[in-house]
Amino acid sequence: MKQLYRILIACLLLVSCDSDKDRVLFDPDNGQTLLSFNETTANLAILINDAGQLEVTVNSSTKSSSDRSYDIAINPATTAPSSYYELPNQVTIPSGSFQGIFVIDGTDPVGEQVPQEVLVLDLIAQEGEVVANSITVNVFITCPVEAGFFTGDYLVEQISPSIFGYDTFDPDGGGIVITLYDASQSEAATGVVLESDTQRAFLARYIAELDFDNELPYTMDFVCEQVIFGSDQVTGLACSGNSVLLGPAVIENGTYNSLDDSVFDLIFQDDVTDACGQGAPDVTLRWIKQ
Repeated sequence: MKQLYRILIACLLLVSCDSDKDRVLFDPDNGQTLLSFNETTANLAILINDAGQLEVTVNSSTKSSSDRSYDIAINPATTAPSSYYELPNQVTIPSGSFQGIFVIDGTDPVGEQVPQEVLVLDLIAQEGEVVANSITVNVFITCPVEAGFFTGDYLVEQISPSIFGYDTFDPDGGGIVITLYDASQSEAATGVVLESDTQRAFLARYIAELDFDNELPYTMDFVCEQVIFGSDQVTGLACSGNSVLLGPAVIENGTYNSLDDSVFDLIFQDDVTDACGQGAPDVTLRWIKQ
């Protein structure tokens, strides 16, 4: 069995230059233009029988004395039907600016929950310019969650074990009380800015029985009777130098009752990259409101 240990250094970046020729100089006025989306993935959550909206930012490494417009192309990797979204053909970076913004409008055309699809977008650069990335927009139908639901203290009980047979967040096997925060509370309580009113965040120590100082925030989303755990969530622990990450369930998600927040099940994938060699199982936690 591989030993589980703390990650002592989260990030360290060292840059050294032996001479002037090693330095890379960026000229915001006359240098080569590098275009990029501000993020490579984003979510377009569409309320069932309603709509949704996503604001997308495009960055430029240079500025100009005049407006610059760039075509937006839909990548062939797109699976989302065009009836679910509408977007402009171009994005404009105003004169004297390094950024431009465009909006994707989402619509639910059928009034029912459907599997998540993706909308992949590319930028078309001018001659001599370079595009650094594309953006993948996850398009999905979501359902409203009543204000105040799924917040406050919950007793969390382990239904199926985490890797190595440990409880996920419980240090002694008797259940642990964990507080859930909504979008209005999360930033102050956990440091996490939630993207929608259907998301919840909490603080917990992964495999607390090992007594590591690794309290970190985790998020989940209540989507049309399914509880979906956030992707690639850091635990602060590692196996053989590889981070142990938690993510959405593989086989099936946990469930909730939109009319009753007294109990729900969360199912997540433990150690999604199988860093510890335990098979990356789906794990179930039951949450009971206190």
